[in-house]
Amino acid sequence: MNSVRFSFRHCRFALIGLLLFAAAGLAPRLTAAQTATTDAGLRIEGIMAEYTVQPGQVLTHQMRVSLGKDAQAPLDVLVDARGLGQGLDGATLALEPADDSSPYSARTFISNIDHTSFHLEPGSVQAVTATIEVPSTVTAGMRYADIYLHTLPSGSGRVGVVLAAHVTVILTVGGAEFTQTGKISKLDVLPVESGKPIQVTTVVQNTGNRHYRANALIAITDTSGKEVAQVLVPQSGSSILPGFPRAYTASFPLLNKLEGLATGMYGADSKIVLEDGQLIDERKTTFQITAPYEPFPDLDPSTRVVVTYNDEEPAPIDARLQADLRVVFSNTGKVSGTVVLGRFKNAPAGAPSIADPLGDGGLGKPGLKYWGVAVQGFSRGSAEVTGFYRDQELNGVQPNSVLLVRRVSAATPWTKLDNLEVFPNAQNVRGELSVQLLNAGAPIGLAGDPHTPTLLDAIVSSWIVGVMLGVLVLALIGGLAVVRRRGRSQPV
Repeated sequence: MNSVRFSFRHCRFALIGLLLFAAAGLAPRLTAAQTATTDAGLRIEGIMAEYTVQPGQVLTHQMRVSLGKDAQAPLDVLVDARGLGQGLDGATLALEPADDSSPYSARTFISNIDHTSFHLEPGSVQAVTATIEVPSTVTAGMRYADIYLHTLPSGSGRVGVVLAAHVTVILTVGGAEFTQTGKISKLDVLPVESGKPIQVTTVVQNTGNRHYRANALIAITDTSGKEVAQVLVPQSGSSILPGFPRAYTASFPLLNKLEGLATGMYGADSKIVLEDGQLIDERKTTFQITAPYEPFPDLDPSTRVVVTYNDEEPAPIDARLQADLRVVFSNTGKVSGTVVLGRFKNAPAGAPSIADPLGDGGLGKPGLKYWGVAVQGFSRGSAEVTGFYRDQELNGVQPNSVLLVRRVSAATPWTKLDNLEVFPNAQNVRGELSVQLLNAGAPIGLAGDPHTPTLLDAIVSSWIVGVMLGVLVLALIGGLAVVRRRGRSQPV
């Protein structure tokens, strides 16, 4: 029997532990918190209710709900029969009766749940049985429902913590001819701006009579109709339910075309394809580039380094000679893509700056130098970035205080890189960030705390000034004495 465990560690939001379940492509998606080693979570056994049924059949589905013995507090659990819905991102939605209008709904087939509410102490277990009655008049095809388990809000303060799970009900009534069809309802291109990837979003509606998984193949073409770039956007989340839409967004950094794009009319083409390559639907649109587009406009060409990978693990990039930078990737898997990095000529445009106060998105520290790192073709993993500096570049900043910071885009705050390490003797600082941030070419800056004069500095400074004044006074006295001797030696 399938089961899922929910952990209470790091529960800060109003809804956590949300799961997406289904079969034949509707796979469970687990959160990191569910891998906790302590037995403190809410465990659900029987997370799938997938059956082939006949009209008039009555069946039961068994579930076991348990609370780990290490849980810090008991839970009150509610169980409801809901409609099975989805958001544009594939997230499972438990639909109330008023919102459950799908002709493929099996919500009303769930005639009874023997325990719709119960109390769980740490270490206790509650068996729950759902009775499913298939109407004798049901027609052949797929039917979907959701057995929604959720806790009453717990915790103190104004925000309560709710744990929730979806037990997906998938019923197949034999005899139907299944169709996998869809219709692209939307294809939009965001306004194009230099220094930012071109973003194309497409939305497809499942017009068939069963769920399926599909990917989006999105391309942009130039003014002559020639393909500029193409991106395969794999489906995320669970399979698309019949009657529901799914959104796909393609990002085009165009790092392999650093010469950029001229002004003019361009095209976007979206194809939705099944995993076996079968075309579901295609749609095209046009968009205008009103000013010359440059993928990395502020990067100093003399410091620029371009590295390409072809279905391989990305090797470290040592660009110390060109850009005072070293980048090491990890957990990316094999990549076919491009990395562009270099030094920025000036501080990144737009507010906030690194020197701005914390409340305004800055760090309250002077920015010393800036790098740009962007990737194309990477979907996961992280990058370890090491920035190198020279003594004269510190400009009075304390060497042991330097750090690497990044900003996702203009108007977003500056944030320190993860796992920062400072090596003053080697004149470098190291940190990590997600590859996802580099997909957008996030600027990276070097900053630190200015040297603050101490009492010892003041004493030493006063002593130096005193010595200099003493030397000056002695020099003046010596000069006057010489003048007097010369004056006495003159003949009468």
